[in-house]
Amino acid sequence: MCYDHRILKKICEPYTSRRSFITSIFALGGVYAGLAMASTSRLNTVMGSDAEKVVPYPIIPPGAEKLSSFHSRCTGCQLCVAACPYNVLRTRDYGMGMLQPELVFEHGYCHANCVRCATLCPTGAIRPITVRAKKYTQIGIARFLPALCKVVTHDTPCTICAQKCPEGAIILKDNNAGHRLPVVDEDRCNGCGACEFFCPVKPRAAIFVEGVLEHNQI
Repeated sequence: MCYDHRILKKICEPYTSRRSFITSIFALGGVYAGLAMASTSRLNTVMGSDAEKVVPYPIIPPGAEKLSSFHSRCTGCQLCVAACPYNVLRTRDYGMGMLQPELVFEHGYCHANCVRCATLCPTGAIRPITVRAKKYTQIGIARFLPALCKVVTHDTPCTICAQKCPEGAIILKDNNAGHRLPVVDEDRCNGCGACEFFCPVKPRAAIFVEGVLEHNQI
């Protein structure tokens, strides 16, 4: 088959060599493979009539704005992880050969008055953000799994998630079985993780934060 070399040159201009072209293809594949790994790692198996729930995206810090730009800018320096006073930033390899941070609410939650990670990032992966702006930045959305909730499984009253939500985004409503269960107001939830952290159901919390591709203003 005959190719017009002028056309090939135009197509391949962004790549300085065959090696850089192949490297770029593998790097792009690594990003998607890494996101798939992150999804599987936060799999929540639900009992009863509910299907399995998968959290599709990692939760990235306030100021990171978009998952795509965050991954491309972060060099995995770990400054933000080391500085987090509430122990919610952990590292994960998303297939790009480096460890990048995500929020995990096993040992704490993201407090509204803390923007330390955004002040330390040297690459702009996490951009500076004020305390006020952080309060209204939605880094994730809380999801409730009734089949795991002790109110349902043990017929025991529990109001912890509603009590601990700093934004008042969780209210309790009676269901048809007479249980008072949490309902998340997505317009108020900023994804801080307090509900997931304080939920007494372990090892998988009955309420958890689901990451988003792009941070929203609420």
